[in-house]
Amino acid sequence: MLINGTLLSLNLVEAEFTGDFSLKLDSTKGYTQHSRYLKDVTLTGTNNSNVVVNELNNHITDNASTNMAIFTGNSSQYSIDKQANGSTIVTDLVDGRGGKNILVNMEFAQFSDTKKLAELYDLASCLLARLFVLMLRPPWMVHFETQLLQ
Repeated sequence: MLINGTLLSLNLVEAEFTGDFSLKLDSTKGYTQHSRYLKDVTLTGTNNSNVVVNELNNHITDNASTNMAIFTGNSSQYSIDKQANGSTIVTDLVDGRGGKNILVNMEFAQFSDTKKLAELYDLASCLLARLFVLMLRPPWMVHFETQLLQ
């Protein structure tokens, strides 16, 4: 459904797609004549795929692989807020460029100056949770798991 030139329905990126799916107009990628109007996309399948964000407020959902949201500016030009439900909100502080993007299960955010992981996964919480789980296991189980990983 189009409202004010913006597609407001859920858009699934094909399972076979791999590489960077652009929501921004890119003259080298013909499909962006249409995809630049997309809002709210879900990566499907198991291929490593990335999403180049546009100026709209998007809800981007990851697939079962390693994926990245790609932003235009430097990381200092964005606010990154981890939510209690596990999603991450990345808001472009420059008007009209990148909008407010809700990332669900995305592993990375790429900016023009860096690629970030910790803000998306709250690395400290993940490590503390893993340590807590290990503390609850009997010593023989921890030893067994260690042997399996070697």
